[in-house]
Amino acid sequence: MQHTGERNLVLGTVRGYGFAQLQPFVDSLRGSGFGGTLVLFAAGLDAPTQQQLRARGVVLIDYDEREFPRQQIEIVCYRFLLYQAFLRVHGAEFDNVLLCDVRDVAFQRDPFDFPRPEGLCCFLEDRRMTIGSCAFNSRWTRDLFGPEVATRLAPQAISCAGTTLGSTAAVRDYVDQQVEYFLSLPVALLGTDQAHHNFMIYSGMLPQLTLFPNESGPVMTLGYRPPELLVFDTAGRLRNDVGQIVSTIHQYDRHPGRFPRFELPTGAGLLQDTGSAAVEQLERV
Repeated sequence: MQHTGERNLVLGTVRGYGFAQLQPFVDSLRGSGFGGTLVLFAAGLDAPTQQQLRARGVVLIDYDEREFPRQQIEIVCYRFLLYQAFLRVHGAEFDNVLLCDVRDVAFQRDPFDFPRPEGLCCFLEDRRMTIGSCAFNSRWTRDLFGPEVATRLAPQAISCAGTTLGSTAAVRDYVDQQVEYFLSLPVALLGTDQAHHNFMIYSGMLPQLTLFPNESGPVMTLGYRPPELLVFDTAGRLRNDVGQIVSTIHQYDRHPGRFPRFELPTGAGLLQDTGSAAVEQLERV
């Protein structure tokens, strides 16, 4: 449970969005009762978008893709280098950290306000889908770790790297392991973060780890959630299978029309035509 006086931090990375694309995340977080610090690493935001975000108390830190350690590291992996550098300098200022995707995440309650154990909290996706039965996760795991590891992890539930929460010490350890792995590779592409995230979970590399089911935890990832199982209360809030209000909703855009508070017209909010490959990367952050 959240303790009075805790210093909580949310870290995210954004690139090339207009304010309309970011408003559901920012406004729902502030409206959730969250009283901590929101830091967004940002590239390609226009001046009005930056002004709107800063007016809402968002700490914006510019980053330059030309400063990537090498061209072969994608933004979904590079963001962990940004988080690592920030936490090295400012980690002692915070008790707990949430590393979070931005574009497809919204909040109904303070994301830190749940019976929270010590250490790291990771959140599972729908129980009907496993690493082996997911075309994306199975491919990423096989490409990075080979067929033997892919077979070993195949029956395991997917944990999404887009929402990871814990004590600052636990999150720093997690981030350090991600970065060390990325920098050991000749290329760190789309899916590397996700595959290594699950590899660490199921290889015992994360001490004091707690896994929360999608169906009963404070985070619900909706990519594989059947639409007929989405349950809303009379106030329009998504609830999980045990009747609790879901604190953090991830991938709500996979169910068009079900989350009108957060949805935008198709194509709204993107400032630049980035091309299909870049858009695929943007959708991960």
